[in-house]
Amino acid sequence: MRREFLGKMRAKKAAVQHKHPSHNVRVIGVVGQYGKTTTARLLAEILRESGLRVAVFTNRGSWIENEPYTLAYDGSADAVQRAIAAGRKKADIVIIEITPALCHTHTLPTLQLEMSIVTGESSLVPVVLEQPATYVVVPSAMNPDDLQAAPHQRISFGEDSLAEAQISHVRLMRKGTEVDITLDHHTKHLLSSYLLGGTNVRNVAAAVAAAYVLGVAVDVLPEGVARVEELPGNMQYLATDAPYVCMVDAAHTKEACEYVMEAVKKFAKRRVLVAADSSLDSDAAEYVAEHSDQLTLIDGEEKGNVYTAKDIHAA
Repeated sequence: MRREFLGKMRAKKAAVQHKHPSHNVRVIGVVGQYGKTTTARLLAEILRESGLRVAVFTNRGSWIENEPYTLAYDGSADAVQRAIAAGRKKADIVIIEITPALCHTHTLPTLQLEMSIVTGESSLVPVVLEQPATYVVVPSAMNPDDLQAAPHQRISFGEDSLAEAQISHVRLMRKGTEVDITLDHHTKHLLSSYLLGGTNVRNVAAAVAAAYVLGVAVDVLPEGVARVEELPGNMQYLATDAPYVCMVDAAHTKEACEYVMEAVKKFAKRRVLVAADSSLDSDAAEYVAEHSDQLTLIDGEEKGNVYTAKDIHAA
């Protein structure tokens, strides 16, 4: 109880010291098990294409109007408030990644959010959705009864027919992705992205849904999406002279790995070999082993162990 009380007091103190910066700039929070950084970057570029100035703060890098922000964004109360205060000086909208640290330090209740974006299931989602926000963007699979926002203040994205930003057709290619997204059940938009795989299709849909509900003109959507050419650790090709293709992705949950493996198997001409570190959870490791020709663990207690689908089935 004492630790919780002190944490709340530190969070309130940081907000006061930085003059409650979220009260004087539009703040958008992004939460989910995966896709947070990519969705934030995609939305930022769409908003910038529409003429708005944008700051983005994530645990994989931060930028204010595409200029790197070099101070720490580690989820601590002081770091979050300082980042938003810095963004407020040069940006119209600040997009922040909502991390476990941000919630555990009791910083979230001190922020005023214009929008919450949910990229997928996560233990933090209920906590974030309890926080008042003018708009909410969620996967269409989520139960509307779980949302506090009124129907006209929320928008859903996904493959099913109920989604207001419906993914209606996807073409996965080696150098990019094409996706048809139908907005409000009647207007179809063809969007092309340099980003690869099904996970990024959903990230694009989430960013487009958010931009749409914010009132961004739909004619800027294609160019805004196309502005994001590559993100580190997001189905990223590595330059190599070897006679095979090497790609890096940060997926570590089963759901994220399902999307990655679906895309990789479409691209692969022969075998799919996967090397993973200890961030890969057990369900994801089992799935990857079953859907690849070989999985090698490169650190942790099982460092050097090699698994194949046959091994998994035998177990």
